[in-house]
Amino acid sequence: MKEENFDSMYTILVVEDDEGLNRLIQKRLKKAGFRTEQALNGADAISFVRENPNTVLLLDYLLPDMTGEELINALATQKCSVPFIVMTGHGDEKVAVAMMKLGARDYLMKGMSFLDPLPQVVRQVLNTLTTEKKLAETEATLLKSEEKYRNLISNLTNEVIMEFDSEGKFTYVSPQIFDVFGYTPDESLGLTAFDFVHPNDIGKCLEAMAAKDAVVNLEYRSRHKDGHYVYVSTTGKRIPDGRGGEKIIAVARDITERKRAEEKIKASLKEKEVMLKEIHHRVKNNLQVISSLLSIQSRHVKDKEALELFDDSRGRIMSMSLIHEKLYQSEDMARIDFANYIRTLIGKLFHTFTVYDIKLNVDVKDVFLDVNTGIPCGLIINELATNSLKHAFRNDREGEIQVGLYKQKEGEFTLNVRDNGTGFPADLDFRNTESIGMQIVMTLVEQLEGRIELDRSAGTSFTIRFRALEKQTGEDYGIP
Repeated sequence: MKEENFDSMYTILVVEDDEGLNRLIQKRLKKAGFRTEQALNGADAISFVRENPNTVLLLDYLLPDMTGEELINALATQKCSVPFIVMTGHGDEKVAVAMMKLGARDYLMKGMSFLDPLPQVVRQVLNTLTTEKKLAETEATLLKSEEKYRNLISNLTNEVIMEFDSEGKFTYVSPQIFDVFGYTPDESLGLTAFDFVHPNDIGKCLEAMAAKDAVVNLEYRSRHKDGHYVYVSTTGKRIPDGRGGEKIIAVARDITERKRAEEKIKASLKEKEVMLKEIHHRVKNNLQVISSLLSIQSRHVKDKEALELFDDSRGRIMSMSLIHEKLYQSEDMARIDFANYIRTLIGKLFHTFTVYDIKLNVDVKDVFLDVNTGIPCGLIINELATNSLKHAFRNDREGEIQVGLYKQKEGEFTLNVRDNGTGFPADLDFRNTESIGMQIVMTLVEQLEGRIELDRSAGTSFTIRFRALEKQTGEDYGIP
């Protein structure tokens, strides 16, 4: 009987609203031999699944019209659930856990080189689906004929079929156990699986055996007859034993090579992370060199207006350098804790202007921005805070500068920089001024595709509403 090709049996539907990244994911999967289709939103994905039940979803959690959780629940309501793998962004571990509880077969954290292990993850899921299908067929066959069942599992290749009683003792082991573990079936009968399991993995194996889940998937280390350990992936299911009790039927396969490949990928990712940290460190150092050169040059400048331009330029360079410094120091190389960044930035400005009588109030909680959005946002804060320090509190006037950055709905932010000083001149149009600082602010607001408003009622208050710049596409991940 010809073996079914399960790679071609299933269609991998890539549900990702970034069209460029969607195409690259499909390209990588097609190169590995999978059949793929695309959906750019949840509604299209639901329509496709209704027409194509043999589908596996590769699902981005955040879609334009719904979340991944809402999509899966909608499919369940329509009784057309399909297996799915969830893709989440950096720092979305809670989302990944929630989706795994909802039934996700696996998950991927988006980031640099995240496409590298993708074909392997998809193939593992298809292997699991294949195994479950075989288990279902095997269970049906058992009800008809024990002998047919024995013949079926004896002819499988590269997978070990095992039966355990309620105490975990082997009652049947297929001949393939010799190829994988070096034991004959007769040597295994009467022993328990725990006689082979690595001591550090026994706990999770006991927990899996005690679970009442319909199907249990487990990875652990098992001892080969010659003494070395191999990594094993086992899928097991409880079935009636025909005597009023239960037994466990399981399929085990050697995944040692896959684990070695995963370790190589982890080492490669670590190497790239170190390299990226070094890049941020060097960029920061280069910017500081430029700032130092400007400082040295300014010592020879006598014109007060020209000297002020030098100082303003150094402030702008400092705000960009600080972004790279924070990324270099951060565990998360993709995003910056902006509360910490703003306090450091304003603190440096206060030191530059030798400020003692002005209070600083920073209101930022749980706001993280990537470098593409962080640099223009930091420059805007630098310009507006510098403007307040220069012009709002003349003649040693006391006062306060407030900086607030608030996350609204997904991907949208409100930035407010205000002071209670003398106020922005009523006869001056901030959108059309000769001030280089305000021209820079307007350019950066436009770059962020934002909107800026000025309130002169109590000092000066600038409010800017903007969206985080578009997330990286596949090309930005360095994938050809």
